[in-house]
Amino acid sequence: MSRRDPTPEELATGKALLASIDDGTYEITDFEFADRPDIRLRVNGHPQGYEVVSLLPQHIHQTIKEFSMWLYRKKVSTSKVIIPIEPHMWIKNVIEKKWDKVQKYPPGEFTKDLTLLIHPPRLINSIIDYDEEGFVYALDLGEACSRHGFSGVGYWSGKRFVRLGNQPKAESQLVWGDLTLGYPACGFVSHIGTDLRPELAGKHLTFDDVPMKHTKLIRPLSPQLQGLKPNMPPSHIKYQVGFAGEADE
Repeated sequence: MSRRDPTPEELATGKALLASIDDGTYEITDFEFADRPDIRLRVNGHPQGYEVVSLLPQHIHQTIKEFSMWLYRKKVSTSKVIIPIEPHMWIKNVIEKKWDKVQKYPPGEFTKDLTLLIHPPRLINSIIDYDEEGFVYALDLGEACSRHGFSGVGYWSGKRFVRLGNQPKAESQLVWGDLTLGYPACGFVSHIGTDLRPELAGKHLTFDDVPMKHTKLIRPLSPQLQGLKPNMPPSHIKYQVGFAGEADE
């Protein structure tokens, strides 16, 4: 079945998947990027299907796109979107939305027992260490809170392939550390339309290049972060292993 060409992130995830299961024990055949599901292969003749999705929820991508285009129509070419960094909520969001989507797939041998594969986003990849133990722990906790029926959920960190599902299946939440400075966040600066400001063409833009009136704040999904201000540190966000899970309800 035809589909668009896979992205570099999808290609890397597919390669990591093969490396994780191809230990010489199994015969892997008919590997292909397809559509509904995204990846198909056979292991010892048995069909397996995989859906692939970015960790960053679609509403964040959409907000960045719509806000930058809205400003561009007002003759403003540079914008900034402040994004709360809450990986446990990101993964819960993308898992549940993808599960709702695959319920509409026509039945077939590759959709019977689907596995979901999640990869880091292309955006904000210099701010977060996606392979950090604390970050992966947060993803594992978020998966435990998610409503889905996938046969498995895997995560490609960019360095290793991790099978999630190691936390109790209960409504849980992260216990945050010191939030006196605000919740962890990052700013994504975009520049379109060099016809409006040609002097910015090829320039590396920073937060200081964008006035507050051209800045959009995405509200956090975590209930514990509501009402707090975003805190954007100069280096990548670090998570410590040891945030405990507590009942959310």
